[in-house]
Amino acid sequence: MKHSHQPMFYVFAGNNGSGKSTIRNLLIDKIGVDINLDPDAIARRIDPENPESKRVTAGKEVIRSVNKYIKEGKDFSIETRLAGGNAIDRCIRKKKQVTKSPCFIVFRQKTPTSIV
Repeated sequence: MKHSHQPMFYVFAGNNGSGKSTIRNLLIDKIGVDINLDPDAIARRIDPENPESKRVTAGKEVIRSVNKYIKEGKDFSIETRLAGGNAIDRCIRKKKQVTKSPCFIVFRQKTPTSIV
């Protein structure tokens, strides 16, 4: 069955510890987007002892999920470190299939530990 709703696809990008999840929780949860794709969390779920070894597997799972949710017309968000550029590439390629693709890039500036 073809859906009539064009999904919203939110991207939260930034380095580790920059606050992607915090910003996502503050914004997206308030408007009711229940689906969040987090490749790092997926890798930790697959191999809690060595999640870095499962980055590619987790990335492939995210790509499958993105395609599935767009096809089903479901709104979702994705967290990414932009390591491979896949999230941004997906935004561009899928632009015709989604209503909007807002991208929030989160940076955390390092605080100096001492002043010289």
